[in-house]
Amino acid sequence: MSRARGRYGTPVAGAQRVAVTGGREGAVLVDEAGIHELPAFDVPVADETGAGDAYVAALMDRWVLGGDDARRAGRFAAAAAALNVTSEGARGGLATRDSVESFLDGR
Repeated sequence: MSRARGRYGTPVAGAQRVAVTGGREGAVLVDEAGIHELPAFDVPVADETGAGDAYVAALMDRWVLGGDDARRAGRFAAAAAALNVTSEGARGGLATRDSVESFLDGR
């Protein structure tokens, strides 16, 4: 993810927040507070289809709409993506807020 950091290290063109995802390598989130490198969760993978979509949906819910800071929102989004890859198909492991919170409680 260090390549993303160098390329996307500062918000551009008026963007207040930038997110760069790297799958198993985690993500880099950039906001007014700085650059946040966040790891992915290590889980058994059945199918990666839809993981990025699950990540972005959870990130939008928490970071943009919910008001969480970048680290908290990114961790929540990584958990949603991790749960998604544990089942077959794009929607097989699609998580609810409660299931993501339960997953995070154990970590």
